[in-house]
Amino acid sequence: MRSKTLSLHQAQLIGFVLMLALVMSGCGSAGAGAAKASTAANSGSLSASPTSVDFGIVAVGSTKDQPLTLSNQGGATVNVSQVQVTGSGFSDQGMVLPIAIPAGQSAQVMLHFTPLSGGSLSGAVSVTSDAATPVPNVNLTGTGSTPPPQANVTPVSVNFANVTLGASATQNLTIQNTGGSTLSVTAINLTGAGFSVTGFSLPLSIAASQSSVGQIRFAPTAAGTVNGTINLVSNSNTAPATVNLAGTGVAPVANIGLSPTTFAFGNVTTGTSSSKSITISNTGTANLVVTQVTPAGAGFSVSGLTLPLTVTPGQSKIGQIVFNPTALGLVTGSLAIASNSASAAPAVTLSGTGTAPATFLLSVSPTTLSFPATLVGSTATLPVTLSNTGNSSVTVTAGNLTGDYRLSGITFPKTIAAGGTAAVTVQFAPQLSGPSNGSVSFVSNATNSPATVTMTGSGTAPQPHSVDLSWDASISVVNGYYVYRGSQTGGPYSRVNSTPQVGTGFTDSTVTSGSTYFYVVTAVDSNSVESVNSNEVQTAIPTP
Repeated sequence: MRSKTLSLHQAQLIGFVLMLALVMSGCGSAGAGAAKASTAANSGSLSASPTSVDFGIVAVGSTKDQPLTLSNQGGATVNVSQVQVTGSGFSDQGMVLPIAIPAGQSAQVMLHFTPLSGGSLSGAVSVTSDAATPVPNVNLTGTGSTPPPQANVTPVSVNFANVTLGASATQNLTIQNTGGSTLSVTAINLTGAGFSVTGFSLPLSIAASQSSVGQIRFAPTAAGTVNGTINLVSNSNTAPATVNLAGTGVAPVANIGLSPTTFAFGNVTTGTSSSKSITISNTGTANLVVTQVTPAGAGFSVSGLTLPLTVTPGQSKIGQIVFNPTALGLVTGSLAIASNSASAAPAVTLSGTGTAPATFLLSVSPTTLSFPATLVGSTATLPVTLSNTGNSSVTVTAGNLTGDYRLSGITFPKTIAAGGTAAVTVQFAPQLSGPSNGSVSFVSNATNSPATVTMTGSGTAPQPHSVDLSWDASISVVNGYYVYRGSQTGGPYSRVNSTPQVGTGFTDSTVTSGSTYFYVVTAVDSNSVESVNSNEVQTAIPTP
């Protein structure tokens, strides 16, 4: 391989020292010799022990292991190329073949028996090797046994507790076969008035380790507690599976519920009204009949409910509690409800305060903002404070802007409580150089809306940046140089100049303020072949 190395000198790059090393390389070739290997066939004597394997009785789905030893009793290494196991349920652990067994040594094969069905099974192991005397096949025998079916039920006890007459409740019943053969359920015997079983189609067959899910239903026919049982008739080898049942039938009753039970209206201006919803619900099992809803306390009333009011089980009705104060100050009250509910209605408390008519006033400070000279593309900020000087909340719905100005720190609509304030930031973002005046008008429900701030500012043009590169000339004859630039050390790099740069200097005027760049240079010969990259230099472009 031949190479040419370019010398370097120090060059200025916006205050940084740039040292670039350029190398041009030619291509070479190398030859490789061929290696030869030879093998020699050896003879030996290979035997298997034991010569037959009986795994005995193994449960279906289980596995039993037995070792098989291959011994080289000859005087040379034996190479085993294949060990094949045949027969349903028989397999081997798997040897990494081929395997060499030196003279006087042995290797072990682990045999598995995993019966998939009951009964006697047979198979064989055959060994292929280069031994002078082949290994006779090893006979394999084993018997698969099938465990009997076994029925289990879940749950074994079910209590439905209270169920209203005319209604019903259900719970899942799972029949599982934990045995080893198919479970056959021929009958499901049931006792107890109101109990029934659904979801099973008899006769029911359940495979080993599988289950079937149905439902137990309780629909009481009379008030009181009922006990019962479920007994499965099946071919299970265990005692009959039994589920104990219990449930209580109860007569339907109405039961009243109120939500909410506390009504705090807060401040309400005299001459106006405020209303809140009240929900009357029936958590019982019979129709609820409400005959009276009477509020106590000056200014409180009820609307939206027509009496007598009937609420069916599980349903609800919504009415309105209204507060219309006639005087200033706090008023408290309560709500009396009469109905056929089995339980008393929850206590309901009422409160509200009569207040004077509202005033809505919004002021802004300062009313004039003067921004310093600001670079085009940059921003300057000044604070503004919105103050609610009335006695009622003010909602600011918009901040209408003119000029090169923006708002931050506030989201519309913005509600400011009486006596409260809200901080706002005004940003000046000039788009052009020169004076830029503007304003922001805060629109609200205040009687003096809008509140306006006027702004003055001036934009100044930013100064452009560029990067000056220089390097030592190549000692070889070249057509020019390519300049490459990346955004991280080590690349990847992109070519900056489209044609080779003549001379040893280049100015990159396509940089962006606030960015960091990494440069390398290559030399290009008359055949357009580039050298390897020079050393890398780094520079950071300042922000305006």
